[in-house]
Amino acid sequence: MSDNNLSIVLSYYDAINHNNPNLAAKKLSDDVQIISPLATKTGKDDVVEALKNICSIVERVTIRTKFSSEDQVMLALDMLFPKPIGILRVASLLNLEQGLIARIEMFYDSQVIISKKDEIFSPKKLLSSGVPPKDVAMDLGISIPTLYRWIPAASLDH
Repeated sequence: MSDNNLSIVLSYYDAINHNNPNLAAKKLSDDVQIISPLATKTGKDDVVEALKNICSIVERVTIRTKFSSEDQVMLALDMLFPKPIGILRVASLLNLEQGLIARIEMFYDSQVIISKKDEIFSPKKLLSSGVPPKDVAMDLGISIPTLYRWIPAASLDH
């Protein structure tokens, strides 16, 4: 059974590497939970939404090593993000139930992300990476016109 579970988990990460969150979602149970140092998501809809966000920014996931035993799989990963983050080393413990991933617990140094959040999540960077202006404005708690007063559209055209 552990070889089959390992295969399921490897397929899940392969889908992430191919920027295919819908295929990865097929490996998740309906009540899946993901726990990380920065967030906890419960339920397939919330986890899939987070997965879509990750797929949109992660450039590559490299599995450095893998172990499986009964209903658990443990991976050591290198997740390559655009600068300023670069490689984020992650340990991921996955629990499977009835052939689906029921729980993902990720361990990593969150300071790598927190210390660079202003560079990563600046309104200008978000807009230039394709995040819709209404979403950026909503996240900042401002109107779209205020957003464009802060960052004129002309400054995004390069």
